[in-house]
Amino acid sequence: ESGLAYRWERLLRNGLCVGYRRELGRAVMFSKDGYGWSAESIEHDQRHTEANFGGASLKIFHGDIIEMPYRYDHQENRSLVVMITDTGDNLLYDLHSGDVDTVEALWPPPNRPFVHKCSGSVWTSDSLSKRCNGVLRALNAEEKPGFEMVVQASVAFCLGVASAALIQWLIFEEVGPLTALFGGLLSSLGLLTVWHRLNPYLFSRKWSISMTWRVALFCGLNVMLVAFFVGYSFARIVGLGTAGILSSGLIWLLSSDLVAWRSGGYERDSKTSRRPGARWD
Repeated sequence: ESGLAYRWERLLRNGLCVGYRRELGRAVMFSKDGYGWSAESIEHDQRHTEANFGGASLKIFHGDIIEMPYRYDHQENRSLVVMITDTGDNLLYDLHSGDVDTVEALWPPPNRPFVHKCSGSVWTSDSLSKRCNGVLRALNAEEKPGFEMVVQASVAFCLGVASAALIQWLIFEEVGPLTALFGGLLSSLGLLTVWHRLNPYLFSRKWSISMTWRVALFCGLNVMLVAFFVGYSFARIVGLGTAGILSSGLIWLLSSDLVAWRSGGYERDSKTSRRPGARWD
């Protein structure tokens, strides 16, 4: 068995395996075939971690397509993709059904996953690699949305509010706060619609809530900074910031629910074939 301290990494170049890497204490060793090892580095553009199941006779890496039962209580083999998240969770992803869950949930101890064979890698196919990367990004964003994603959502909301306010001022020479917030709703809906088309797996209630409080805090902070530079009093700055947090959070959550509703519900929260232990069902 390969312990965590001696776990291998597969080295790829242009989607093809060019060798392996592993750390032995402070030493970093490389091998082109997995047998002969040396300190001579191997040129590569991708590095993928070994899964925590498999073994010395059949090593499994992130992105491998394997044949095995999806769950410990299943008999039939399925073609599954092994994916490893940023937090180190090992996942099994069925390309046909869309089922995906952690190996620990699907094969709880004392059951041990048994891989019949490895039939290739998703990295040799652009379409498969994009699809799997989309699922992986969705899972990682569920735990901790990327800063870039939060900034895009916050900027879209603020620009929508500012545009609606500017239009009102140019036409009526006054600004209605509810109408301005409607502009933020439209811009949030537009951004979420684009995100959903690019990656429908991104939409889950957990992701929506995780994004909501981050967007709300970001927008509230920006409102407070603008109010500070304008020269408002401390009490007014706090009041405007609180209003910005509440309004942006509610509108973002509403926008996410509307997009999910228009597209048939949250992708992973609306499965009809539910099985215990499968978090994407």
